[in-house]
Amino acid sequence: MLCACEQKQLEPDIKEESKDIKNKKEKADNNKSSNNPFYKATLQVFSSNPVELMEPIYLDLTLEMNSTYPGDPNDIQSLGYQIVRNGEPFDENDGDTYLSCGVFATRCTIDAKQPGLWKIRAVVYYDSPIHGWQTVYSNEEEIEVSFPEISAILADGGIQSQMNTTWQDTKDAASS
Repeated sequence: MLCACEQKQLEPDIKEESKDIKNKKEKADNNKSSNNPFYKATLQVFSSNPVELMEPIYLDLTLEMNSTYPGDPNDIQSLGYQIVRNGEPFDENDGDTYLSCGVFATRCTIDAKQPGLWKIRAVVYYDSPIHGWQTVYSNEEEIEVSFPEISAILADGGIQSQMNTTWQDTKDAASS
């Protein structure tokens, strides 16, 4: 996966919460929308694109409340960041891998660990006394993580040393 931080499914976070909250989140699925009438989540990526392998990717999430509705944009119960390969759909049943950035982290830094094209979005669960449970999806951001150049790999003494050790281990295992 792309992230150097711990990866997990959203389900373990839900298990830590009460059954009442879990049931309300399931009801919120009926209210999910990227164009939610009450809340807006905007995701921005502050990194070069394409990103070089092992470079940090900075995510910043802005949360807003529609001013025509009373309430508090801080009625957040949890939020997370989903990531999938570009061209793959996000799993609407929370089956995607979530990046571990903290339950209420509106800023997150991840390291580019796997080359390819990726899509990232934020998912925010709100519980407002006025509007009930809402699931809000941010915009989707595309990130490209470049494949490293062979010359860069060979120029890195640590990588070259590890490759030599791995190759020698392979030869030793084949001859035994």
